[in-house]
Amino acid sequence: MLWADIEKVRSAPASGLRGMCPVCARTVIAKCGTQRVHHWAHIGERACDRWWERETQWHRTWKLRFPGTWHECIMHDDATGEKHIADVRTPDGVVIEFQHSHLRAGERGAREHFYRNMVWVVDGTRLQRDLPRFIRGARDLRPIGKDVFRHAFPDELLPKTWLGCAAPAFFDFGAPEDPEAARFIQNCLWCLLPQNGHQAIVVKIDRDAFIGIAQQNAQSLLFLPLRAQAEQRLAAERARDRREHLRAIAAILERQRQWRPRHHWQPRRRTF
Repeated sequence: MLWADIEKVRSAPASGLRGMCPVCARTVIAKCGTQRVHHWAHIGERACDRWWERETQWHRTWKLRFPGTWHECIMHDDATGEKHIADVRTPDGVVIEFQHSHLRAGERGAREHFYRNMVWVVDGTRLQRDLPRFIRGARDLRPIGKDVFRHAFPDELLPKTWLGCAAPAFFDFGAPEDPEAARFIQNCLWCLLPQNGHQAIVVKIDRDAFIGIAQQNAQSLLFLPLRAQAEQRLAAERARDRREHLRAIAAILERQRQWRPRHHWQPRRRTF
């Protein structure tokens, strides 16, 4: 955790300090070594939130791009009593979760259901194969609007574990030195919109623009109008494909109906 309460004051970790966890009200101690980013840790236990993830410098860098009052917001579900810590929550209610480690589909779906209005920011450099796969797959991106693209085989572009997400997932591929990779990345994020079918819709957005939109109108990051337009377009294309398929079948059946053999074969009659 980046924040803990010390005498009811939200405080960052510093060597020798003890504080209180804002979730479970238990004692936490400041960890300020040289191997990991400075953080608060519970005494004798992993964490009080089962969705807790060990923070990397990548996490911390992203968090610090937003006001401190937005960090580690405690979210409650009044119906179940469940509560979790959102990495960042904007004033208009959009949760931004930063994900570095592998995330099982079940937990990802549970978080999306709990937070509802949320987006993911995913570390696209976690595995060595992720960036090369994106660069290869990006050659098959087909533009359908300004900075909006379609890909017929999304598993050749992005990690399979994220293809079924119900919230927009922004992939951060860092700042690669390779010229071909930089041509696609260019200080930007690539957003995978929730899918409804086999094809994927991805949006290219400047990194600074993402931060600015999150600070001014975070609801825009959900891309609700764009998702509706994309779904209408894909639905129309699916309907057109079905019509063409049915016409092709009808043409085949008609040709079969009209076809007649030129000679009707009959067995020779034997005479005695």
